[in-house]
Amino acid sequence: RNSGGNAVMGVTAKAKNERRAGIEHLASAVTGGKYERTTSMFVSAELRKAAREDFNKVRDAALGESKYMDAPGSTQIQRSINDKRQIFSIPVLEAYRKATNWAMEHGDVIFSRATYADALAGYIKAHGFTAEQLSNGTIPANTLDKARLFAIKEAQEATFRDTNGVSKSVSSIGRGPNAGPVTKIVSEGILPFRKTNANVAVRAEEYSPLGVLNTVVKTVQAVKGRGNVTGNDVINSLSKTLTGSSLFYLGWALAKSGLLRGKDDDEQQEAFDKLNGHQDYSLELPDGTSYTMDWMTPAAMPIFMGAQLFNVSDANGIDLKAIESALSSIGDPLIEMSMLSGVNDALSNIKYSDNNIVQFLANASVSYLTQGLTNTLLGQVERTAETTRQTTFTDRNSEMPAWLQPAIGKASAKTPGVDYNQRDYIDAWGRTQSTGDVSQRIFQNFFSPGYTSTVKDDAVSSELQRLYDAGKNGAYDTSNINVLPQRAATSVKVNDEYLSGDEYEKYQTTKGKTSYDILKNIISDSSYKGMSDEEKASTVSDAYKYANAVAAKTVADKRGEGYSSETWDKYITAEKDQGIDWWTYYQFRHPADVDNSGTKTNADYYAAIKSLAGLSNSQKNYMRKVVKGK
Repeated sequence: RNSGGNAVMGVTAKAKNERRAGIEHLASAVTGGKYERTTSMFVSAELRKAAREDFNKVRDAALGESKYMDAPGSTQIQRSINDKRQIFSIPVLEAYRKATNWAMEHGDVIFSRATYADALAGYIKAHGFTAEQLSNGTIPANTLDKARLFAIKEAQEATFRDTNGVSKSVSSIGRGPNAGPVTKIVSEGILPFRKTNANVAVRAEEYSPLGVLNTVVKTVQAVKGRGNVTGNDVINSLSKTLTGSSLFYLGWALAKSGLLRGKDDDEQQEAFDKLNGHQDYSLELPDGTSYTMDWMTPAAMPIFMGAQLFNVSDANGIDLKAIESALSSIGDPLIEMSMLSGVNDALSNIKYSDNNIVQFLANASVSYLTQGLTNTLLGQVERTAETTRQTTFTDRNSEMPAWLQPAIGKASAKTPGVDYNQRDYIDAWGRTQSTGDVSQRIFQNFFSPGYTSTVKDDAVSSELQRLYDAGKNGAYDTSNINVLPQRAATSVKVNDEYLSGDEYEKYQTTKGKTSYDILKNIISDSSYKGMSDEEKASTVSDAYKYANAVAAKTVADKRGEGYSSETWDKYITAEKDQGIDWWTYYQFRHPADVDNSGTKTNADYYAAIKSLAGLSNSQKNYMRKVVKGK
């Protein structure tokens, strides 16, 4: 993810510099050569090579390693000393930690050098000097110093290593001599990384249409001579905004072509999309392959803003509400990136809590403690060993608080051999989810910055989506009717008792498969096709309720208990004793009003029995007895 993000940012910065060079050339022409240019669009290979070699002379400064030169007692010195500490007593883990840090550092070096070389070469060329002069040191010292400072700033920004007002403020949260132990633990628990994600956020804002605000502010400052802002700063800001606006339009175009997917604010819709293999912030190819693109942040931010604007304006055109919705989604990819997942998880975990403050503090503390107990490599190994997707089952019968169990389970999922309440994830259709063969799991966990999925829309999902959209458009009252499948909550009870882990797996599998089998059977039936959308939605909703009853009875039977459902017992008995499937019995129990009486009469039921195809005489007689016994 680090290398991928740097690579995309490098390309984005290069595109920005090409725009900057064009605008500066125009400014120079308008001012009769009085404008001091900082970059050039066309640079020779020799000059770029000389600039790459010059990087070695400023490497420490470009990477921020000049922190070693700070005054004693500074935060940077403290971090430098901390880098030298031994963290793990186990040699293999300590070696891996150092190797990871080395790889991250040298990964930045590669992209920092490339950006530095482009920036320095462009500056040197714009000032009329050559590669030979750069190599032999005949460029005036003042000019070379300014060129190097310019190139260092560009390199740091492209690899998110620069220091600015935002990164300073974010980095100081929960740190410093005045921060108490609780503040430190909570801040470190939910946000262990500070400077990098702060800089990512800054870049995301700069390289987006929102960057026009920066340009306006800098223009005013330059005109009034405030803050040492120059015309170069204004043009640089404008170039970033134009580049971000191009990415914004790219997102619009990709979404319009059906290749880009953002995130739906509707939680039910989002869950249904994921059930069918869709992923948030992903590229979706015509063959159904989905690949997440949130790792491309900050370049991904304006792209998905454009996609969001297209999505919300597709039906009614672009209006202020559509623009507001698109702008409000700008932070979502950043929040959901792995390095900010602690914040996202902490807020999600307390969403439905009765004691938000206590739960928030406890979750942050657990996260803080487990940072030292878990390891990325071991987590990758653990996930690679799993052939199916795993999830933490929240055991409501346990003495461990329900809100604390997911945090512990998350930590155990990163530790091979330790599985706290880890179980197969069973989706809303009662299916487990394969993580692929060994080669796919290795690639996904060790080498891919994004995640791959396969979109599988079928006749059932298409019909449910159509019905759901019809409900949102007013075809029926959605307050009491749900047409999208949902996984059972771990708080579900059977005979007033919470489920164990094994019982939950049985319950969810039965519920999901029963629901899907019924819906697959009915949507192609002519009787269903003849219904109104309201009737269809009500039928689907009843199918889910029946599936819940069947699942509950399955669990109760395994416990050796009885289970009764006033609404669905007759359906269950009809299928068990007579082999009459749910849909057939449902049509019998919901007959057409053939005698126009306005109520369900025996004549209506008998007419329904006669109209139902495929019934044996025994089954018909059974239904007649049901009518007489009403």
